[in-house]
Amino acid sequence: MSTAATNKPAYNVKNPFIARLKRAFDLTGPGASKNTRHYEIDLTGSGMEFLPGDSLAVLPTNDPALVDLILQVQGFSGSEVVPHPKGGETTIRQALIEVYAITEVDSKILKAVADKAGNSELLSLTTPERKEDLKKYLWGSDVLDILQENPTAKFEPAELAGLLRKLNIRLYSISSSLAANPEQVHLTVATVRYESHGRMRGGVCSTFLADRIDESTPPAHLHQVGRGLPSPRSGRRNTHYHGGTRHRHRPLPLLPSGTSGHGCQGQSLVVLR
Repeated sequence: MSTAATNKPAYNVKNPFIARLKRAFDLTGPGASKNTRHYEIDLTGSGMEFLPGDSLAVLPTNDPALVDLILQVQGFSGSEVVPHPKGGETTIRQALIEVYAITEVDSKILKAVADKAGNSELLSLTTPERKEDLKKYLWGSDVLDILQENPTAKFEPAELAGLLRKLNIRLYSISSSLAANPEQVHLTVATVRYESHGRMRGGVCSTFLADRIDESTPPAHLHQVGRGLPSPRSGRRNTHYHGGTRHRHRPLPLLPSGTSGHGCQGQSLVVLR
């Protein structure tokens, strides 16, 4: 490995690159059935190298309005102190915004809610033989739904936090080229919004990008994961690959030793906060 490659910082979940949103705008017109937005993120000073189609991981935050509804249902003020998974302490409100997944429900929290509420039917859904019934029950539901349906299920703040999964990164295919846009990375993201159980919902990360950050937002963390244009089965979020077309007409940037070619699993992270 060359000295230059050795000296490049490795950005990952534990060591994210601090980045800012440079520009964002709609690609779809008013009244369109689907809202798609273009995001330009400043990578100045990162030393990141990538190809169009590489994946960028974004660590989002949850919708504060959804968090406040959960706090209200549980009777929390939001200022209660809970342990932070990485050490130290934080408030339950901050933890629900930044640390824990609240739009996903698993058997751990279901069993705890069923036990607190004395809901034997809910508890039975967590048994292996009712796996399909559980899928139907949870379709379009989040943590707030489960708590609202079982109002007697009350937890201590730290107890509730301990029942929740960690908030995960979301992967988006990069839609720009370093050759065309030096020290920037561009994403093209469809904003997910829908109604379920009489309440409007949104994709955690797509609405985070669309609603909860702008050019004045403090730095965020980004994470580059993998190489190459995604296959239809890759599971990466969809983007427009105009960057790939631009890239073919310009010199390719050099990649660190051991990271060239398709299929490599290089790791780097950026978070927008």
